Amino acid sequence: MSERILRSTDYFGAIVSAATLAPPGVEVVTDLRCRRRPQRRRCHGLIRLRLQEKPAELIWWCPQCGDNGIIRNWKGIPWTLVHTRTDDISNSDEYCEILLSKKEYALLTEISILESGAIKAVEDARVKDDAYVIVGSVEDIDDLMGYIAFEANHEQKPRRRLALNRLFDKFSDSIEGKW
Repeated sequence: MSERILRSTDYFGAIVSAATLAPPGVEVVTDLRCRRRPQRRRCHGLIRLRLQEKPAELIWWCPQCGDNGIIRNWKGIPWTLVHTRTDDISNSDEYCEILLSKKEYALLTEISILESGAIKAVEDARVKDDAYVIVGSVEDIDDLMGYIAFEANHEQKPRRRLALNRLFDKFSDSIEGKW
């Protein structure tokens, strides 16, 4: 296969992977950069998507440039991941839901070292009323807090360190009493 086809396959495979981590019907903001180049300049938009199971369609779009598409019959392809949560997990003691502003979410995505459970919680963020909702197990959120603390402890810039400490406190408040 040509390199162009391989890049397209990887791109759309990443979209399918991101979509199949979220429950159907939920709008997901991914960390996937748009591939379009309007007026020969790279678009800096992040792909958003929504999955529906009946019919099996994945709707994706870039709010920045308007690039969009529908991926049909995504079930069973190699990039399909298992749903890791349902819409009702916020009622469970094992899961936490944290509402973040755009700035807080952007700060969270800038953390340099994250492992699988923490990455999953960040990538699965849902958009709700112009904010981001992080949903994850108490263990995943606790792991994520460790990375936030590590980043804050090694940050040289006082403002960013303060913002990371506030973010840590917000996460800490959300899991208080769930251990």
